[in-house]
Amino acid sequence: MKTTWLCLVGCVALLLAFPAREAAARQDPLLSVTAGQIPDDTGSDGATKMTIEQSAQLGGKALKVDFAAGDSFGVRSAKVKNWKPYIFLQFDAFNPEQGNVGLQFNVKHKRTTSYQTRVEHPLTLKPGKNSVKVGVDELANVNGSAPDLSDVQRWYINCTDGKVRTLYFGDIFLVGDDAPAGTAPGVAVGGVAVPGPALAVSGGTFRVTGKIGDMNVDLVVRPEGGTVAAAPGAPPAAAPAAAQPEAQAVGLLRPSQDQLPNDTGSEKTALSIDQRPELGGKCLKVVYAGADSFGQTRVKVKDWKPFLTLQFDVLNPGSSELRLALNVKHKRSTGYPTRIEVPFVAKPGKNSIKLNLDEMVNVNGSAPDLSLVTHWYVLTQDEKTPPLYFGDFWLVPAGGSVPPPGTAGAAPDPRAGTPPVATDPARLSRIRAAKMPPITKPVMFNTPEADAICSALEVYPPDNPWNQVVESWPLHPNSQRIIASIGVGKVFRYNADMGFVLVPPNQKRIDLATLEYAGESDKGPFPIPDNMPIEGWPADYARNPATKTLTLDDVQRDKLKQGGDRHAVVVDPVNRMLYEFYAAKKTDHGWQVAQASVFDLKSNKLRPDGWTSSDAAGLPLFPATVRYDELKRGMVEHAMRVTVVKTRRDYVAPATHYASPHTSEDLPRMGERIRLRRDFDISGFSPEVTAILKGLKKYGMFVADNGIDWAISVAPDLRIPVLHEEFRKIKGGAFEVVVPPQ
Repeated sequence: MKTTWLCLVGCVALLLAFPAREAAARQDPLLSVTAGQIPDDTGSDGATKMTIEQSAQLGGKALKVDFAAGDSFGVRSAKVKNWKPYIFLQFDAFNPEQGNVGLQFNVKHKRTTSYQTRVEHPLTLKPGKNSVKVGVDELANVNGSAPDLSDVQRWYINCTDGKVRTLYFGDIFLVGDDAPAGTAPGVAVGGVAVPGPALAVSGGTFRVTGKIGDMNVDLVVRPEGGTVAAAPGAPPAAAPAAAQPEAQAVGLLRPSQDQLPNDTGSEKTALSIDQRPELGGKCLKVVYAGADSFGQTRVKVKDWKPFLTLQFDVLNPGSSELRLALNVKHKRSTGYPTRIEVPFVAKPGKNSIKLNLDEMVNVNGSAPDLSLVTHWYVLTQDEKTPPLYFGDFWLVPAGGSVPPPGTAGAAPDPRAGTPPVATDPARLSRIRAAKMPPITKPVMFNTPEADAICSALEVYPPDNPWNQVVESWPLHPNSQRIIASIGVGKVFRYNADMGFVLVPPNQKRIDLATLEYAGESDKGPFPIPDNMPIEGWPADYARNPATKTLTLDDVQRDKLKQGGDRHAVVVDPVNRMLYEFYAAKKTDHGWQVAQASVFDLKSNKLRPDGWTSSDAAGLPLFPATVRYDELKRGMVEHAMRVTVVKTRRDYVAPATHYASPHTSEDLPRMGERIRLRRDFDISGFSPEVTAILKGLKKYGMFVADNGIDWAISVAPDLRIPVLHEEFRKIKGGAFEVVVPPQ
């Protein structure tokens, strides 16, 4: 027997020495420059010039592009429309300049309705030849949502540095891998033959079948640090010993608690909560649109490593078996080959699915990193699928079990359940002791009347995150790296941006057109007065010689076509309701906005999980804005908002939305709480800046949007002096990231 096992080990070792044949890479051109193809689109009419020329650096014909400043080239009607089967987008480019040139690869697709829902992927061309390779799976919309690359309508490359540039491009093509897996030859060890080939199961993973002596062999061999596991149909190997976490199952998705997935592959797949006695009551009904999927792009339980299995029930009311697959994107996923795909079958009737997390491997056979799961989904592989019904999805540790239907299990909501934190009773007493003046007409924020109203307005309950005192909170374990990613030496800044209008409780309500984010907007009508200010009005306009003659109506109508975020804020102090709008514009037919959010200032309720607001993080603007009345009192008594250039593809309460394709843990999440260090010396600053710095030490600030680094929001009130010079004395290294106490 010992000899037999030695032969087996030798057999496995030899198999690992025979790598599977490389599958022939499938390449489909988006633009065949070598065949003389020139793009049919530029951003400007004729300013950008394109010709086919010879380039020694690119080995022959190349597309010479003389970019007009800030212009683009591309293809308006994409020849290859379905990019989903591909792994990479690749091309060579030659930069004859002495310095780097910034580009963006942009894609408009089936779900594109505006700038926010198109793909924008940054690229940098260094001097000389560049071989550009972008994972198709890495492409994300500007707002962080997933694009629908099954129907690409237009793509283009934009030169972003605003200068006239000449660059050269080779063929631009999509790369896939549709060839069948290779096979390794049969081997003999010590004269003992292993009949039949060792089949490459996936990307270098082998199945060994046959006989060694009198012993039957049926093994799966994973060469990249994997384990030797019994193949399907072979006796199961003993599970490896694992640390025993607390034996409680954790809910990944709870349809029994009315939780719906936040993602489908296409908008045609319908999700709803239904009742099925076979599944114990409430369940998820999925009406698939062809070979489509549903899942979670904002995963509530990110670390799957402490768990042993993923378990759920699925009811197939049809008469035929259905082929499904669980797909998981994680920390190491950069494309289709580095994501998990686990097939399973739903037979007619009820199916109890149990998937072992330890057995999961990436499509290419490499090991996944389940310490950070970023997206999971269930894909049907059949074009015609009847409605399916899914019960709760559970992550189950060793020794744990799925709770009976209708019970809570562990299923913690990561947005809640933190221990009580400190508040300031004196602040609350001051607000409640103040008498709010009667409000009979709209009141602009930059008036003494507004100061008196805001001084008596209780914005959210005392224990709301905006009102929590964080001066004693512990540091985030990765605080130093997160601050470094924003910029230790970068100066502190502010935008004079977020004005607001206070309206009476009987303010006339009007309907408005919601153009872009209707699916993540609250319903009207809304109490919008004629004098609703647009972001930056009036101070930002009055202090600029080019815009100081504009009237409010001019700004509301965007007379100069400046565009921008154009936030607008309306507050009903009597009813303690807040209305905020993104990209607000007055037209001859009424108001139009890209997004509308309603916040109840009497409640701690957050926006729906995964929803944005007029701010990218799903947070409100009004509670975060520095106002004149609080500067005069000597302290900003609430958390503020801050923008940074680069955020993570994640969020933490009270945020409900991310807007980034980046997964590095060194980047801040939306909703990350940042505090001015307690040892920072605030003496010598003006009373106005001192009031802000005191607030940043006591309440901190939330990462709320992508924008210039280290910029908070101050009301555009001409009574507030210009503070920029004082702010520049404060650097990013004066701040630290904090977390709630445990």
